[in-house]
Amino acid sequence: MAMTVREPVERRRKDPIRSWWDRAGVLTAPLRRNLIKQRDLILPQVLAIQGMMQILMKPRNTGLPWTPEEVRQIRRHLWTLARFVPTLVVFLLPGGLLLLPILAEVLDRRQTPRE
Repeated sequence: MAMTVREPVERRRKDPIRSWWDRAGVLTAPLRRNLIKQRDLILPQVLAIQGMMQILMKPRNTGLPWTPEEVRQIRRHLWTLARFVPTLVVFLLPGGLLLLPILAEVLDRRQTPRE
């Protein structure tokens, strides 16, 4: 039996940011699926809180990040919403605010993003 020489396998991807983004997508997929399932329950609750939808969609609509005051308002509203939808507790845990863009994406009612 003849032995073949293998070429070394490239272990790192050429775009490390993309590989991180791919891994983050895999980790957040269960949360995204759960939010999509509960969207019909979450959306009316969010719309009932005056001003929350505007604050939540600010980065998607304007491209500007949330200010510290807006983050405090979002956290306060999420505490109220978590009583009705326990899935939202994830966003109140340490580091949970990093997942807020997923919530904004799931609750966005537009078919295409704004330009």
